[in-house]
Amino acid sequence: MKLQQTYIVIYAILCGCAGLCLLFVPDEVANRLGAPGSLAVSLWGCALLGFASMNWVARHALLGGIYGRSLIVGNQVHSLTGCLIWLKYLINTNLTLLSVGMLAIYVYGCALFSLLMFRRPNQNS
Repeated sequence: MKLQQTYIVIYAILCGCAGLCLLFVPDEVANRLGAPGSLAVSLWGCALLGFASMNWVARHALLGGIYGRSLIVGNQVHSLTGCLIWLKYLINTNLTLLSVGMLAIYVYGCALFSLLMFRRPNQNS
């Protein structure tokens, strides 16, 4: 498996696992985060599952070319804004394992898709 595909698969699995947790236990996650309701947490889980399935389907595609650019830009915007939101949240609250774990997923995605965005696509990597 190519290195780029490995990173995409890892990100898809991380987003999928986080999305399933957020979708099926939103009340517990909302209580731990101090969020007002579980509807937003469930919708967040749906969004993560959508990104996970999109990345899983595109794992064998040449990312960064004319057709893969939109996938990279969508993931990069989602990861970067999510990373900034989690950083703002962690500055204002106490650190928990859940919040640090979610920040780690977003930092990984932000770094991965920023690298893919600003390099030339290579079929051998």
